[in-house]
Parts: sequence; structure tokens; C-alpha cells
Amino acid sequence: MGSIIVRNIDEATHARLKREADARGVSVNTLMQQFIRGGLRVRDRHATDGPYHDLDSLAGKWSERDEAEFLASITPLSQVDEALWR
Repeated sequence: MGSIIVRNIDEATHARLKREADARGVSVNTLMQQFIRGGLRVRDRHATDGPYHDLDSLAGKWSERDEAEFLASITPLSQVDEALWR
């Protein structure tokens, strides 16, 4: 297993890292590992050619009434104001 040393962390950032680690009940080292893994997962998700699934949990959640209200509310957005295009 490899090791990484991060140098020149300013005091304010270091203090924030310590507070966050304490709040999560982990060491700063563990927190940094979590941040690195999380950052790489985000990058990997965006780098794939497949479908993006972050909003899947929201799909199919609207009732028919919700859909009708939404569509009614955006109807004016599809109307062209001819005076603006002269």
C-alpha cells in the first residue's frame, strides 16, 4: 500500500479537515482517503460513455396531477413573442 504526503496545507484548511474528521468520527488520514476515493469515483462516472444515473431515483415520482401542473406552468415558455424578433 502506498503513502502520499500532502505539503503546504494552510492552517485554515487543516483546521477544517480536523473538524470534519472529528464530526465524522474518523482520523484526518481516513477522511483524506474518503475524499480521494470519492473524487475518483465522480471523475470515473463522468468519464464513462454509458448513461449517467444520478437522477434515476427521481424518475417516475410525479403524479399525473404534478405532471399536468408542470406542463401548464411551462406552456408560456414555448410561446414566441413576435415583437422581440423584429
